[in-house]
Amino acid sequence: MDASPISSLVGYLLHRRTMGVFAVAAILSIKTAMECHGAIALSHFDAPFIASLLRSLVVWYWWAAVALVLWALSERSTSLLRFSWEKFLMQLGIGCLLAGLHVWLRQEARP
Repeated sequence: MDASPISSLVGYLLHRRTMGVFAVAAILSIKTAMECHGAIALSHFDAPFIASLLRSLVVWYWWAAVALVLWALSERSTSLLRFSWEKFLMQLGIGCLLAGLHVWLRQEARP
């Protein structure tokens, strides 16, 4: 069975969106790794670049995944985009949970 032109277009755009977010995350990861490595190299001359790169990849791809999930949720439920105090408090709670999860994961990633 052939896919309809609309579903093909939607799939193509979703693929492009995901690739765009991941491309931005890759660029930011490399820039962050270069900056971190420059700061570390001042005191530890033999510090490997790969450690800075891995850390920055984890940080930026974590936020890329969060952005893609939020983007997908906003498309599935457009009612989330309309303001109400109930939705505001729900989004504030979800934001606090995500921030707490982020801090916990950063602490777990440290040696």
